Amino acid sequence: MSTRSPKEGKELEALDRLIEEITVDAYGDDAQLWAFRQAFEDDVALPADGFVIGEPVSVIAVNYNGNERRGLTAKCRREDGSEYVIAVSEVVLPQASTGARYIAAYRRWLNLDPYPAEAKKPSRGGRQHKVADDDIDLSKPVELVALSVKERAARCRLLGSDRIITLRASRLWEVVPGAIVTVTPRKQWRYGGHPYLSGDIQSTRIDVKAIDLMPLGLAEMGIWDPKEEYWGEEGEPIEDWAKPIIAHGPRPMFEMEQVLPGEDPDDPFNDPITRSNDLKDAGERAEAEKILMQLCQADLRCLDAHSHLGNFVFDHHPQDAVRHYEVGMRIGERSLGDDFTGVLAWSLIDNRPFLRCMHGYGLCLWRLGRFDEADSNFQKMLWLNPSDNQGVRFLIDEVKKKPPGRIVKTNDNYKRTMSPGKRKQIDPFEKSIEAALSPGRFISYNAAWSFMEDVQGVADDIGKINRKEPARAARLYEIFIAACHEKADEIDDSSGNFGMLVEDLFQGWTEARQGANFDPDETAISLISWMEDDPYGFCHDLERGVVKVLDKKGMAAFIQQIRAKFESAPNQDDKLEDLSHYRTEPLARKLERSHPDVSARVYCALCMRIVNAGKSKYYDAAIEHIEHAKKCYLKAGLDAAWQVVVADVRKRHFRKKGFMAGFEDIVTGAPKQVEPSFLERAKARKPKKPKMR
Repeated sequence: MSTRSPKEGKELEALDRLIEEITVDAYGDDAQLWAFRQAFEDDVALPADGFVIGEPVSVIAVNYNGNERRGLTAKCRREDGSEYVIAVSEVVLPQASTGARYIAAYRRWLNLDPYPAEAKKPSRGGRQHKVADDDIDLSKPVELVALSVKERAARCRLLGSDRIITLRASRLWEVVPGAIVTVTPRKQWRYGGHPYLSGDIQSTRIDVKAIDLMPLGLAEMGIWDPKEEYWGEEGEPIEDWAKPIIAHGPRPMFEMEQVLPGEDPDDPFNDPITRSNDLKDAGERAEAEKILMQLCQADLRCLDAHSHLGNFVFDHHPQDAVRHYEVGMRIGERSLGDDFTGVLAWSLIDNRPFLRCMHGYGLCLWRLGRFDEADSNFQKMLWLNPSDNQGVRFLIDEVKKKPPGRIVKTNDNYKRTMSPGKRKQIDPFEKSIEAALSPGRFISYNAAWSFMEDVQGVADDIGKINRKEPARAARLYEIFIAACHEKADEIDDSSGNFGMLVEDLFQGWTEARQGANFDPDETAISLISWMEDDPYGFCHDLERGVVKVLDKKGMAAFIQQIRAKFESAPNQDDKLEDLSHYRTEPLARKLERSHPDVSARVYCALCMRIVNAGKSKYYDAAIEHIEHAKKCYLKAGLDAAWQVVVADVRKRHFRKKGFMAGFEDIVTGAPKQVEPSFLERAKARKPKKPKMR
């Protein structure tokens, strides 16, 4: 497909008409050059942002000094303030601007290509114009066009210009590339020469017309004739959706320009979209998404990037996916125009990104319960691509049924499409929990830090209502804890911050239940239940944190439940031994003074857990545990219980010489041999100095 300007023939004709209009009363090259110079002065607003050989410049004037060989010149200013003069034909202005159109006309007048490649294809990763300090009034809302989005920052450009800035704000999960973001600014600064803006997001909207993109090109590819298409076996009735398409008759067929920054024309199988898909299949979702965001940042008209970004979140978050699909679809629709009646056949490969966006958009509308919109979208797809390679004709009847009771997910709430009287009210904090945890999206180690800021923010907000609404807070904490367990497989928590946050949630839940005067026994039972079923290790140090916040009733109930567990295994404390030492050791230390009888049994269980497993390298720890157990038994006046333990250990473990020697020393009260320290051993190895004669 040609990479020339959109609707090449018509565009060139339009340039010829513009040239004739500019030079209508000018005769000779000199007069026509003066006419061009006057046209620039009258119609092109300067200074204007532009590029010269990829370098961002500000074009501050267009001149002609009477030198016909040199022609029109542009005075340009670099970012450092230095100025120089260059031929106007070498300047590239924003594609959709009046200045770009006038430069194209001037180049055509010079018999040059009016649309050189560098003017049409933004350089991916190239230098860009940056927002200046005086471009933003911090006292007024600012409108930005999102180019790419991360967890806590979005690369944007000022609406109405090509100047870029990085926005740092919360609620960025609502923002997709191509959306217009209205921000209440708080602070503007520069770091490393790049401008930054922080603020609060007021609203987001999708308005492709306002972001002023160059329309995608349409190449005529012949005539599509319904008589040459397959509509079923002879004698079979024509389906209703196909009748108006057949009745309309032949229509022109087009292929839409596909923009793919970074594509290698010499290697069609190695493009950014393919690399992103390969990374996604390999489990590298963050890297795959990064490539797609970079494509959008390079050129928002990369429809395939919008389509695949929608695919990333379609399964779990159709309310987010629909925005990605819609941006791509609206960009394509703007390129078609309101009066487009042609065919965009799936067989023409460059039409597929646009058709994918339409398909994803329609599926999301259906899942979100917007049935009439979904039906209209699918009907339009059939009109554009009557061969229906995507199979939407099979969905139309289902969409028209508008099935009742369908769960739909929206930005405002989770709700069921049923009568308002049966609709359940959902706590707004539940939405905040889900949004912060981003279910379905893997959080890499590098992304985990900013991810945790959002999650911690929600936890802090719930903590603020703990005093006034403890019952509500307790219920929210339970939901939050359960949601964190669901998220655990989707985050690289090498730092341990996610696990520590969950431990804090347990403490908050305990405090909330106490504040609401809930049954302390139920609280204790739930805590122990969590400790016993802990697949992600969130409760490995739970006792240490919980005992800090338990009140007297809560602590008594907690100890009572532990006693009950001991009583259920009176002989060998089998159930207690099954618990990890990460849970039981802090508890044993905590109870050593107040409840030595309980602490003694916990220490015994810790010791037996090691010895029963035959982990000889941990026998020193087992000896230490049994020594604590002996002290606690004697302190509690349970000498007989201690003797039972001694007899049982001698009977079952007499063959384990490495353990039994130390154990017998504990039983007999033999003084512990103190091993020399590292430095003492080192000094002993130091050679003595020879005596001086």
